[in-house]
Amino acid sequence: MDFLDRDEHGWPVWPPTDSAIMESLMQVWKSGDWGRYHSDIARQCCDAIASWWQSAPSGLSDLASANVRLCSSGTMAVELALRGVGVQGGDEVVLCAYDYPGNLRCIELLSAKPVLVDVQDDGVTMCVGSLRKVTGDPIKAVVVSHLYGQLANTKAIRQVCDERGWALIEDACQVPGAGTVDEGQFTPVGEFADAVTLSFGGSKPLTAGCGGAVMTRDGAIASRIRAYADRPSDTPAMSPLQCAALLPQLARLDEMNRRRSKVVGQLQELDWASVGGFALSGTDASVRSCHYKFAIQVADPGQRSELLRRFESIGLPVGEGFRSADRMSPRRARQPVPLPLARRLAEQVLLIDHRVLLADDLVERLGSCGIGK
Repeated sequence: MDFLDRDEHGWPVWPPTDSAIMESLMQVWKSGDWGRYHSDIARQCCDAIASWWQSAPSGLSDLASANVRLCSSGTMAVELALRGVGVQGGDEVVLCAYDYPGNLRCIELLSAKPVLVDVQDDGVTMCVGSLRKVTGDPIKAVVVSHLYGQLANTKAIRQVCDERGWALIEDACQVPGAGTVDEGQFTPVGEFADAVTLSFGGSKPLTAGCGGAVMTRDGAIASRIRAYADRPSDTPAMSPLQCAALLPQLARLDEMNRRRSKVVGQLQELDWASVGGFALSGTDASVRSCHYKFAIQVADPGQRSELLRRFESIGLPVGEGFRSADRMSPRRARQPVPLPLARRLAEQVLLIDHRVLLADDLVERLGSCGIGK
C-alpha cells in the first residue's frame, strides 16, 4: 500500500505514513481546533466510532443510542468502564488469568479484587464453563477480552452475567471493527456488553500514539463516567491532534482489517507442526475480525525460544504473549477454579505483530525460517 513505508528489514512500518492523516492534522492546525478544550474533530471521532457499533441488528439491545467517551488510553477506558458499572472497594471482578495485565491493575486500583478464570481449550479467550463455576456475593462485574483476532463468546457470557446480576465489560482494544456475521447480518463486538473499550495506543491497529474510548448505551453508566472524569474539564482526555490522526484511520479500518485477514488465512495454512506448533489465530466465515497479533502456540518453551530466534533472524517483529496471573498471591486475586490453560499459554505463545500482516510477501519470507506451505 502506498502509505506504508518499510523498515530496514523490508517490513511495513507502523503507524502508517498516510497523507490523509497529515491532511487531517493540518486542517485541525489551521482551524485552531488543536488548542481548544471542545473541538469539532473530537465530536467527529465519537460519531465515527459509534457508527459501526450502532450497526447491530435491532432488538438485541433495549438501551439508548451509543455514548462514546474518548480518553487517554485503553487502560483508562477500562478503568472508566469499571467505575461506570459501579465497581468500588470490597467488590470482586472476574477476568481471565491470561489477559492484558493492565486490566487486573485497574481492578486493584479501585480496591476491588480480581477473580481469575481459565481460557477456553485451544483458544485465548474466556472459557464460559470456567466462568459458570465461579460464585460469590461480592462479584460486581466481568471483564472479558478479545485477543489475537479471537472473539470471546460474549452472548453466552452475557447470559451468565444476567443470571448472576453481574455487569459485563468487553475489552475490544485489540479488535476495533470486529464482530460476528449471521445470515449476512453484522453484530459488532460490544453489543452484549454494558460497556466496551477501545485503545488507540502507538502499536494498535488504530493509533494516535495513545488514547482510548469507552462506549455504553446505559445512561446511568455514562453519567458515572462523567461524574468521575469531568472536574469540570475532561481530566483523562484525548487531544484534538490525536483525534485528527485517528479519524482517517477509522475511515480505512474495514479495508485494513480485510487485508490482514487475507494474510492470516494464508498463515493459517502453513505447516506450523514442522516447528512444533499450531496457529491459534485464524479466519472464520462467521467472524469479521481485526488481527492485532497473529498467535502461534508451540509444545514447549524450548521450541518457542528456537522459533523466536528464527523469526528475529529475518527482522520479524515478534514477541512472547502475556504472563499468566495464576501465580498471584491469594491476597491479591481469588482463584476459585483451576487455571492450567492460562499457564500453558503464557509459556508457549508467540505473537507476530499486525503490521507485517500487511506485507504481501510474508508467507514467502517465513519460508526462510523453515516453515513450509
